[in-house]
Order: sequence, then structure tokens, then C-alpha cells
Amino acid sequence: MKRILLLISLCSFSLYAEEKKSPPATPEEQVYISPRHIIILQADMENIWGTYYFAVINRTEVPVSLSTPIMLPPETVDIKAQDGLKPEELERDKEGILHMKTKSFPKGMTLLGVGFQCKIPPGNSSLPLHFTPLFSIGELSVAVPNTTPMKLTATGMEPGLPDMLTGSPYTGIMKHQPLAKGETITVTLDGLQTGGRATLWWSGLVFAGILCLGSAYWVRRYRRGTCAVA
Repeated sequence: MKRILLLISLCSFSLYAEEKKSPPATPEEQVYISPRHIIILQADMENIWGTYYFAVINRTEVPVSLSTPIMLPPETVDIKAQDGLKPEELERDKEGILHMKTKSFPKGMTLLGVGFQCKIPPGNSSLPLHFTPLFSIGELSVAVPNTTPMKLTATGMEPGLPDMLTGSPYTGIMKHQPLAKGETITVTLDGLQTGGRATLWWSGLVFAGILCLGSAYWVRRYRRGTCAVA
């Protein structure tokens, strides 16, 4: 995860340098949320663990304060402030939408990350996650480790990774076209491991039973061989 954060940071700084070449047309364009958003997903047998990355760009010479709603799937059961954020800087409104409270951002680019947890229903090898932008997004990418059996599909998204993830141990899908506010996109994860702790417990019990039976078999063979020699 540290490597992925470094790649995202480097590319974001490169993006900031490119955008800085053209002066902002309006004051609103001097401090804004980067149009590129990335979601990294991992899973165990009971949960989906995700991190939603976005960046704040401040093109002024002084710190500027900004607040913003944060897009998370309604399937989320828990959240965690991660890169660039503290727990006390996050809050939910009456509708349950997560918000970053007003926060001061220095000149340049600040990368932010919010972790989220989604439960996998017992026995499900597939799980849809719904993402609805709370403001227009220029580019959305969703990625999973390429060592996992998980596969990602979503209508309107194509296989691929943003430049910052090229060469990383991830595979993913992208939506290059802008995603409008309120336009829900459903990302389906297939190939999830099923079972949970109960299955692990029974698997361990069965494995232990096989070991016991195998040990008993080899002990009996060993004893017979010893008697024969005697």
C-alpha cells in the first residue's frame, strides 16, 4: 500500500505541475478537488476493504480552507481516516453522507484517503458496490491486487489503470468520461472467497482429522513392520 501511495503521489504532483502552466480563469479554479479519483479494493473471506483516494489542488500562494462531501458506497459499514486526514475531520450529515470538515490546505497538491469496509454476505462469491458522485468527477479508476482471484466489472468502465498505477501490482477498470453528480455506477466484484471464520474452522478441523487418520495409519504400518522383523 505504501508503494501505491507513492505512485499516486508522484503522478498527482506531475498532474499539478501540468495544470499550473495555465492560469486559473476564476477564483473557484484556484482551489479545487482533482478530477482524477482512485479506489483500491482488497478482500478477505468476510469483508471488502477499500481506500478512496482524491486530491485537493491549491494554486494560490497561501493556505486555503475547503470542505467536501466524500463518495463512498452505501454498502459501507465502517470508515477510517487515512492519508492526509484525521478522524475528527470526518463527519456524516443527517442523510448519512460522509463529509470532510473545513480543512486548511497549503499551496500545491494534498493527497487524501478514506478507508471503508463492506461486509460480504455469507456464501456470496460476488458483490456489487454502488458509487454515486456527489459532484462531477473527471476520471474514476477502481483497482484490485493482480494476485487476487477478484475480477472487476462495471457498465461504462473499461479494463485499464491510470498512469500512476502503471507497473504496479494491480489490475483495474477505468471510466475516462466524466461522471456526473448523482450518476450511480455499479462496480461488481466477482471471485470472492466464500465461507468466513466458520468455514475456516471446519476446514481446520477436517485437516486436523486427516492428519490424525494419516498418523494412525502410518503408526499401524510401522508397528506391523517392526513385529515382522522381530
